[in-house]
Amino acid sequence: MLPGMAEAGHPIRKVLVPVDLGRRGSAFCSYAIALAKQLAGEILFFSVIDSPTMLYLIESRPSHTGEEGFRDNLVADAQVLLKRLVDLAAESGVRATGHAVVSERVDREVTREASERSVDLIIVDAEAHSRLWRLLFGASAEEILHRAPCPVLSFKQRSKEK
Repeated sequence: MLPGMAEAGHPIRKVLVPVDLGRRGSAFCSYAIALAKQLAGEILFFSVIDSPTMLYLIESRPSHTGEEGFRDNLVADAQVLLKRLVDLAAESGVRATGHAVVSERVDREVTREASERSVDLIIVDAEAHSRLWRLLFGASAEEILHRAPCPVLSFKQRSKEK
């Protein structure tokens, strides 16, 4: 298969990039942007606000507790963070959009988004979580791989040489 082709004769133009806003994935997002640029494609940054992400957003803006429209405020905060990624992509000449939803089923939301948006490729951050994390919250990247309606590229940051 030629680079830039999802299936024989089908170019990769839409790339879905699920972003965990509770973690700093600058290398992951930079890679996705660089790949989309090489493919002359567009990026759809997508965040699922699950419990760990919700805790991160609350910690970053404690005034959320007790507010009316709590869920809407969390999504608005997520949109601000996603807008930064969209702007970063634009600086590199890559067209991008971003949005967030609230759900505990990250894998299902990502695969639903991929289907609804007819994406050609999903790039997931495969950074390993601890066994406890997987036990409590599941292994979303692995589930996405199994449920995806298109090819999935797993990003793993190279370890620094000692």
